Amino acid sequence: MKTMNEKVTMVTGAAAGIGLVSAEAFAKAGATVVLVDINEPKEQAGKLVSEGYKAVAYRCDVSDTQAVKEMIDWIVATYGRLDAALNNAGIQTPQRPMAEITGFPGQAAYIACKHAVIGLTRTAAIDYSAKGIRINAICPGVIRTPMAEELIRRNPDLEKELVRDIPAGRLGKPEEIANAVLWLCSPQASF
Repeated sequence: MKTMNEKVTMVTGAAAGIGLVSAEAFAKAGATVVLVDINEPKEQAGKLVSEGYKAVAYRCDVSDTQAVKEMIDWIVATYGRLDAALNNAGIQTPQRPMAEITGFPGQAAYIACKHAVIGLTRTAAIDYSAKGIRINAICPGVIRTPMAEELIRRNPDLEKELVRDIPAGRLGKPEEIANAVLWLCSPQASF
């Protein structure tokens, strides 16, 4: 079922990991996807296009406010609108699952930033809901991304340590997060 037919979607951090898998899910659901990354995601977008999906690469450093404004202006000028945006920038590294809602000794600044994102998301969701704009945050914990795989390769005991704190007893899969993101952006999650 093409739940995102005719929608224009932007996914940041789309060169790999959760961002790439999410971009693929949106494309397969019928959206036109703008894959955004600081590393040009041309190959990833090209693969989707070669498979018959609508995708385009856009190189952007999302820490640069002006660059982000220019990117959004370009998307709207090119496609006439932006229906859904997944900000995959700043997804936590595999250090502490659920840092967004808990605390850890010696990591006050990191945890404060994560809590701030949750507070900002909640407030923005309230501020914009009357305009029909949905704003959500997903706190994925530790996901088996290329970055996580590299850290585990360098420290074989890390996975066992991380899994100890995860009730499911395993690392998450990027596809599991992409499915949640896709659902939250779909008409099925309108309330």
